[in-house]
Amino acid sequence: LKTSLNNQYSDDRTVMSQPGKVEIIPIEVANHYEYESVFSIHIDDPDEAYLGKSEFSVVTNPTEWKYWVEKRNYSIPPEWSLFTVNSNSFVLKSGERVEILVKYLTMRNYNKDFGRDMQAGNIPENDIRRKSMVATRTVHVSASHSNGRIMNGVKIQLVPSPPVIDHTFRFFEQENKSAELLFPAIYQHSIPPANKPVLRVNY
Repeated sequence: LKTSLNNQYSDDRTVMSQPGKVEIIPIEVANHYEYESVFSIHIDDPDEAYLGKSEFSVVTNPTEWKYWVEKRNYSIPPEWSLFTVNSNSFVLKSGERVEILVKYLTMRNYNKDFGRDMQAGNIPENDIRRKSMVATRTVHVSASHSNGRIMNGVKIQLVPSPPVIDHTFRFFEQENKSAELLFPAIYQHSIPPANKPVLRVNY
């Protein structure tokens, strides 16, 4: 059984991630049946148990899907409104194929010592730091037919690293004067995370 499951996830990918940075993992699904079929995307994320929800999600919104296709040249789907509302299921006609986009976004911080202890198995299950700290982990994403057969799967090795300062804003205001700053949109087509980003001001 173990060998069979490993064969289903023969596609191994390593994703280098940083807090606040969106990563996109494409997975191709093809309907080889001679009839229209329903397929579903399943995400097995071990950290979901501590967070209440997975940091992975399927890009189902047509506007966001178009954005990533145009930005990174992914394949155009048979139709933009492919997914059933509020689900990870979709229908493909016989012979159709689609490149499904799976999105990863975390706002948890990375700490080298915490990551090392996680890999060594020294962090207990009830350690509250799991909710705010991220470590290397393996996540499985699969696409299955409505009959239960797994059509494709990918094993993702997530390797986190510390965040970087990717935006610097410089301005001048006189002393003892109130100032209102208007920053550009941070997330664009991405849904804002539950935790707010960190803003550091030097003056």
